[in-house]
Amino acid sequence: MFSFVKKAGWISPTQLTGVLVFLLSSWGIVKWFTKIPFSAKDMILAGLGALLLFNGLRQFPFYSDIYQLGALIKLLLPITVFFYLRAIIQSQDTLRGVLLTLLLSSVVPVSLFLFEFFVQPLEIRRVAAYRGGGLRITGPYPDLYNYLSYFIVILLVGGRYFIDLAYWRKEQGNGNMLPTLGLLAGILALSVLALIGFNHQASWGVIPALLALLAAFSWKTKEGKIYIISGVLGLLIALPFVWEHEIAPLFAKEIAAFSGNFWQDISLNGRVEMWNGFLEQWYSVPMIAKLFGVGLLGKAEYAVMLSAGTHSQYLFFLFAGGIVGLASFLIFLLLHWRDTKDYTRSWRYFSLGILITLVLYAGIMLPFSSPVALMYLILIGLGVDRKLLTSPTATK
Repeated sequence: MFSFVKKAGWISPTQLTGVLVFLLSSWGIVKWFTKIPFSAKDMILAGLGALLLFNGLRQFPFYSDIYQLGALIKLLLPITVFFYLRAIIQSQDTLRGVLLTLLLSSVVPVSLFLFEFFVQPLEIRRVAAYRGGGLRITGPYPDLYNYLSYFIVILLVGGRYFIDLAYWRKEQGNGNMLPTLGLLAGILALSVLALIGFNHQASWGVIPALLALLAAFSWKTKEGKIYIISGVLGLLIALPFVWEHEIAPLFAKEIAAFSGNFWQDISLNGRVEMWNGFLEQWYSVPMIAKLFGVGLLGKAEYAVMLSAGTHSQYLFFLFAGGIVGLASFLIFLLLHWRDTKDYTRSWRYFSLGILITLVLYAGIMLPFSSPVALMYLILIGLGVDRKLLTSPTATK
């Protein structure tokens, strides 16, 4: 996802990799179709995928322009990868292997971030005053979200390992807490550094929520109790400083806009004004487009409404799949939440963490549809067969 290779257009390595992932996933679905454990949740997502396909074929005539083909592939990529993962992850061993691979992929970007944070930034951007001010580490990535997603991977996957290790130590009566406390300290340190270094509004909601979830699932262990007590004490000591120097400046614009003392059209970095413009267009389309997606009209002015340019996963599905599409996505999330009630402890933390991350980030970005590390983590968490996560040793 490096910015200097994205500038090569459709022949850049990142674009070609996306096409390759789409083709291999499609081939895998065809080859292992009978292994996909179709549930009600899967059927709903398949219906959403069909809506995206119909809208995409009308909006992006791929036979006339290679860039239109790229837009169509981006539209369908998450659904395709989801069902591919449903087909290939047939045991907990496979699932652990996939998650470990994703975790190891975080080593380079996290090491790069630590170098930038403590030694010398490769590139540092000053956030405009109306966006909260301060400095932001961006590294070689074209978008902050690319960089940040690896820290969410560590928090969710590493947190699951921590919960497993802490309860294993408790059940075995092993008195050595240093390995689990060391893992916990690493997760907490990286989470705090990410909040400070990236200076990202939405992550000040997501990362603390995931840390609270980790505490909720580990409090019955000694490590969990140490985590909660030290966390509360640390929060009481650091909160005044953090509020004054980090949180208040970052959210001052939103607070002022909400109270009518600042330009409301740049609230959420201009997203509110943009969303209002999109919604005005959506209100004017025929009812069939409202129900099933504006792409069915095939008009060029609606192309951005079927892309990451919507800056909201909810609006993206409203525009790309209509009211039916958005309702399908929300029902899909509710069914996933229902399934997590039967999961074992660490897998429930992981799956609920995926859901929290998706729901919170989806308000101002596209975590389900943006092809970065977090999208693949979310698709893994949503796509695993529930039968594999209801027993510590479940296999198929």
